[in-house]
Amino acid sequence: MDFLPDGTLEGAGPGAVRFLDTSRLSGARHVAALGADVAGVDFLRGGELVAGTSSGDLNFWYPESDSVRSVEHAQGGPLSAVATNRQGTMIAGGGPDGRIRLFDAQGNPTGELGPGLDGVGECVTRMRFSPDGKTLAALCENTIRLWDVAAKKSRAVINLTPKPDDKAAVTSPLVRQGAIAFAFTGASDLLATMEPAGGLRLWRLDGTPDRKSTRLNSSHLGI
Repeated sequence: MDFLPDGTLEGAGPGAVRFLDTSRLSGARHVAALGADVAGVDFLRGGELVAGTSSGDLNFWYPESDSVRSVEHAQGGPLSAVATNRQGTMIAGGGPDGRIRLFDAQGNPTGELGPGLDGVGECVTRMRFSPDGKTLAALCENTIRLWDVAAKKSRAVINLTPKPDDKAAVTSPLVRQGAIAFAFTGASDLLATMEPAGGLRLWRLDGTPDRKSTRLNSSHLGI
């Protein structure tokens, strides 16, 4: 689920993506039927919607013509999350086995990432590209893995499970409950993670906490 630039709320459900006019809250403004169960959606720079499905295919919905184009990739396995880069040139599709497949804007395969540094695959539930498109962050169970997109290699892991001697991490709501959201800074040099309790923490791209920043709480964010 996400908000579009015009304020419309977009959400994926079984076989479709629904768009809600939040100014009226009067139900779905439009429903884009996408066939198989939708596992994740994102918008390309040109305005078309790309959806990954549980069958492993990529479905493209073109709003102007209300048409759908499907690109079959069932042999690659099911998809559990999808992300597009800001440049509109790349699509990442994460799977329940921890692998991340890369595609161009037309849905043609260009490579693969994964598994992680430890060689163990975990279900990819959420992904986001950095603004410069060079780094991909993927949430897998209790870790966020940072990938060097060009090199197709894992560069760091942000472990949300504390070490026994990490007293600060043991008391962190982020570790106890897990990150519910994350985003890159505009300069693409830091990753922010949001805790369920409302706190915000910043991380460097080598997987270490940003020592110059402090953990913010909901009062700092005005929520």
